[in-house]
Amino acid sequence: MNKNARWAIRAIQAAILATVLLTPAALATRTPKGYAVWLYLTGRAGDCGFFESLEAAELTMQQIAAAARIGKSTKLIAEDPAGFSLWDTPPRPLLDAKREPVCT
Repeated sequence: MNKNARWAIRAIQAAILATVLLTPAALATRTPKGYAVWLYLTGRAGDCGFFESLEAAELTMQQIAAAARIGKSTKLIAEDPAGFSLWDTPPRPLLDAKREPVCT
């Protein structure tokens, strides 16, 4: 077998190995818990242990669900020229003032 053929076979083997190794990792990071496991296994979870990482992922999922629920049930009732907005939120109506940008 010549040098080019061996190189092509090695390249194909490397591509197959990369696919086999990286596909589960890519699929795992599509969920918060999978991402937490991935961060832990790669040493990027900081001072969190394995179970703390899973708990943090669970809390993140709860926060995302709560934000979506609040966003769906919040409606703009009225606006005035002075920049105030009246919103109907789940617990009670909320009066919000228009804010100027902090950095310009």
